[in-house]
Amino acid sequence: MTRAFFRSRLNCPGGAPDNPLDGEGNGRRQWSQVVLASCARYAQRGGLFEGVLIALILGLFVLDLELPLGAAPEFLYAGVVYFSLWSSRRQFPLLVTAGCTGLTLVGFLLSPAGTAVWIDLANRFFAVVLLWITLELGLARREAHQALRESHAELERRVRQRTSELSHAVDSLQDELLQRTKAERLLAESRERYRLLFDHAPYPMWIVDLDTLAFLDVNETAVRHYGYSREEFLRMTAKDIRPPEDVPRFLEAVPLAQDSPRIEGNWRHRKKDGSIIDVELGLYSFTIDGWRARLAVVNDVTEPTRITRELKESEERFRRIFDGAPIGMGIVGSDCRFLKVNEAFGEMLGYRPPELIGRTFGEITHPGDLDADLRLAEEVLRGARRSYHIEKRYRTKAGGVVWGQLTVTALRYREDGPIFALGMVQNITERKRAEAMRERLVGKIMVAQEDERRRIARDLHDGIGQTLTSLAVGLRSLEEARAMEEAAPQAKTLRRIAAEAVDEVRRIARGLRPSVLDDLGLAEAVRQYAREYRRAHGIAADVHVDGLAADRLPSAVETTLYRIIQEALTNAARHAAARTVSVVLHGTAGQVKAVIEDDGCGFDVDGGGAPCRPPGLGIQSMHERAALLNGTVAIESSPGKGTSVYVQIPLREGA
Repeated sequence: MTRAFFRSRLNCPGGAPDNPLDGEGNGRRQWSQVVLASCARYAQRGGLFEGVLIALILGLFVLDLELPLGAAPEFLYAGVVYFSLWSSRRQFPLLVTAGCTGLTLVGFLLSPAGTAVWIDLANRFFAVVLLWITLELGLARREAHQALRESHAELERRVRQRTSELSHAVDSLQDELLQRTKAERLLAESRERYRLLFDHAPYPMWIVDLDTLAFLDVNETAVRHYGYSREEFLRMTAKDIRPPEDVPRFLEAVPLAQDSPRIEGNWRHRKKDGSIIDVELGLYSFTIDGWRARLAVVNDVTEPTRITRELKESEERFRRIFDGAPIGMGIVGSDCRFLKVNEAFGEMLGYRPPELIGRTFGEITHPGDLDADLRLAEEVLRGARRSYHIEKRYRTKAGGVVWGQLTVTALRYREDGPIFALGMVQNITERKRAEAMRERLVGKIMVAQEDERRRIARDLHDGIGQTLTSLAVGLRSLEEARAMEEAAPQAKTLRRIAAEAVDEVRRIARGLRPSVLDDLGLAEAVRQYAREYRRAHGIAADVHVDGLAADRLPSAVETTLYRIIQEALTNAARHAAARTVSVVLHGTAGQVKAVIEDDGCGFDVDGGGAPCRPPGLGIQSMHERAALLNGTVAIESSPGKGTSVYVQIPLREGA
């Protein structure tokens, strides 16, 4: 009843038709028009495939309504759903399924009566289930197919990418093979160059394993220089070429060599013949065949080290000689300024050595000697003269003048280097003073000799001459005597006159030089002179001798002391009005001393000699005589207290 009602409402919207056949024909025409119009519109808006499927759905719906009872065209909707899955519109299968489901239900309501309701409903239920199962399976298949396409596309992309990568890898491998071939060729060439450089290097070289210290390779220069063969070297370690006493130091240095990329140092090595050489060793780290190794480059510096050591020793000897020399020494540069002076030179001039550094030698040279010294020094500094000697005067820091004997020698530290002047100065002030004193003394001696000649001439004329004249007259008278009685008194007188002449000659001879000084020595000569002094002047004279050895003193010393004692005693007799005098002689291993004292009136040594006597030439001659033998004379005296003369003369060879 319900299906008939809906069917009647659908076919006769305005009421029941008068002719059922006419209503059924009108319904078919209406559905055909609707289907055709719907397909045309969808085909225009969508696509041809989708329009065909919609037309097919509508056609099946019409068949569902028009087919006789018992037919089930709704199951054909599943085929349409299946084909809808091929649409490019992703939502189209779902719309088709929903539409087919709706048309299936509408068809249930509008299909002709006659079929059992529950059978038709069950068929349509299964048809709907089949629709959605078909949709689900189709969607799953489509998604699987889509995933498969995507997977296939991804696989193709990966294959293309892998192929491209493989192509690039093949190209890279070919390039790498070319580079490796080139590198191997360069390595072979490098090894060949290394071998050539290593074996023909001018310095001994070897490679040492840092872990075992074993030699891995040595060059030909090392083989020739050390005397070991290559095979012997390769059986040895770096410890074997060192002296045993140097091995502990070497082992201490090994850890440092392992940590530093480059090390240099000085060592001693031992050759095969046992000789020890000094070497400069350079170590360079690298890796060879996975082993940590060191390349050692050896420079034999035995000869340079010896030369350097000898040069340092020479310089040290020169420095010690220079600084400790007892004579003044200085080094002058090309500008005539002092570069170095020693202590003796500074002490000689009263300067500290640093005070003279930078000064010119002209600043300390006496103006009277500067021109000659400067001319000679310039010749040395420009190489025209090797050396020169000169005696010159120097000005001291205190303003005084000292004499120096200067010897200048050219110095050159290098063959092509500048010339320096080494000056050695010996202080000759005392010698110059002695020479001046000697010159004065010689002059005085010449004057004394003339005075002595005049005195001797006068004594000969007044004494011996007159005596001989008297003797000659007496001999003439004796010759004229006629009898022995007349001749006897005259002969006696002549004998007396001859004895007086002999005494006079002896007196003159003793005045010139006492013979006892040559025969018996100083002590006995002084004693004899003291005895004659007592007889001649009536003054008590005592002589004490102590410490004079049995050996004679040098002749110059004996003569000088004798004359000084003689002069002191003469001054005591002539000027001091002395009553007693004493002479003390004392000798030691290095010197001889004499002390002459009198109890006369004395004099003021500092005040000029008053009141008794002025200091005459006798005192000065005593000083000069002693100075000739590097001796000294000291006089102590005061008015009314006598005079003491102290003489000291050193004993030296040749004195």
